[in-house]
Amino acid sequence: MRRNDFNKESKIGRILAEWNPIDVPEYIAYEEYSSYIPMIANCITDENAIEECLYSILRNISSDKEIHKNKDAKLEIQSLTNRILKIMKDEANQHG
Repeated sequence: MRRNDFNKESKIGRILAEWNPIDVPEYIAYEEYSSYIPMIANCITDENAIEECLYSILRNISSDKEIHKNKDAKLEIQSLTNRILKIMKDEANQHG
């Protein structure tokens, strides 16, 4: 794994841990969501794919399978997607 890949994945993990949609204790949040990091890292330049990954997390942990229709969830997912996309843009600027 290249250093910038590790850095990218670490940043994605921190975003997911801060989001913490199932409200696990802070000290285990990064580990709780770590299985989703590679899935998101692989689609990091595709906004729709990132949103779908994040919705997938919500569907996996929620009893509400219609979560994509929830306006608050939609705003939250859009904000998270923008933060994740910014990671890639920032890294491209540093390495490009």
